[in-house]
Amino acid sequence: MNGTKTVTFSFAVNEQLYDAYETALVIHGEAIKNNFINYVKDLVEEDESSEGLIEAIREVEEMEKNPHLYKSYSCFAEILEELENEI
Repeated sequence: MNGTKTVTFSFAVNEQLYDAYETALVIHGEAIKNNFINYVKDLVEEDESSEGLIEAIREVEEMEKNPHLYKSYSCFAEILEELENEI
């Protein structure tokens, strides 16, 4: 995300909640701003990885609906043999 445009935003939160959050972060040597930014980055990365998982699930569902369109194997040894032949 380096080199991208930035946005400044603010929001209101209960003072007691803020103080508790700040205290918990100080104990762990973290700053509120950095903690919040890292939290948001983790959410974005988790969402991006979830997209890949969802795509894989859809692919499996498609394979289940139309198995005749896909190659099948009777044992794991066949898969390994095919992989070895590709190398």
